Amino acid sequence: MSFGDVMPNDTTEYKELDYNPLQDDPLIYCISSEENFARYLKIPDKQVKKYTYVIDSLVNRIIYISSKADK
Repeated sequence: MSFGDVMPNDTTEYKELDYNPLQDDPLIYCISSEENFARYLKIPDKQVKKYTYVIDSLVNRIIYISSKADK
């Protein structure tokens, strides 16, 4: 799933997650200053309809992400 270019403090729309654990990696990929970053994500249970991931920072080639189920 692509979210296009997301800049600091940007918010994207909700997208329906089309995740198949047998075919897909639970990773988020980012490019910053021409460097590639990736981080494994917690995939929510199917009954969770809205789930938010926030990229908190990129430090020492590590993506720090927070996540929560939305009501």
